[in-house]
Amino acid sequence: MNSLIYPALLIIGFVGLAIMAAMGFVHGPGHHGDHGHAGDVNLGPGAHAHGDLPAGPHAAHPAPGHGHPPPAPSAENNHSGESAGGANALLRLMPFISPLNWFSWMMGAGAVGTIAGTLAHLGAPWVAACAVVGAIGFNLGVVKPVWKLVYSFTSKPAQGLTGCLLQQVEAVTSFNERGEGLVRVSIDGGSDDVLARLTQEELARGARVRRGDLLLIEEVDPQKNACRVSRV
Repeated sequence: MNSLIYPALLIIGFVGLAIMAAMGFVHGPGHHGDHGHAGDVNLGPGAHAHGDLPAGPHAAHPAPGHGHPPPAPSAENNHSGESAGGANALLRLMPFISPLNWFSWMMGAGAVGTIAGTLAHLGAPWVAACAVVGAIGFNLGVVKPVWKLVYSFTSKPAQGLTGCLLQQVEAVTSFNERGEGLVRVSIDGGSDDVLARLTQEELARGARVRRGDLLLIEEVDPQKNACRVSRV
């Protein structure tokens, strides 16, 4: 019976790691969210564009809570230390509830235990000790480095329009009298045409933007898929 334990652990660990690897490749990160288009925006004179930015100078960087007093201390704050202690305890338990660790421990223990018992013909206590060493060594020396290497090739999370701040863009339409037009922005490896409006300083100077002009994104509003730009 004991001779079957380690081969069984080897098989279970191998199958579990294979399933986790397959699920990681199928459901791994890198799915970018859809970028809204501003093609349906009416840019005619006097028209109200759907992606129009607020007139405030820093509308793209709202600071929630401005003008409101800080919340009054409550009784819940007295338990912050207890909550922190509970969180630390949970972090210490995380390695023992990770399927990756369990499957790698099983595979390492099963492989080394099978070799020690079948080929080296060691006694049961020595086989068990070798299996423990194999479980830890396989997890730290093989699985964890390979797992990190695989996921280092996955794409970075999509930043959307927020990651386009200070990007140099090209106007794809001439701007109207209100200083509004479309610009082509590079978003997460692709390109998109979004609504842009000149900054207040550019509007005050009477700047005109024609198709093909280069502009600089000064502010962004991801919710409206719009930005505020200045001339380069």
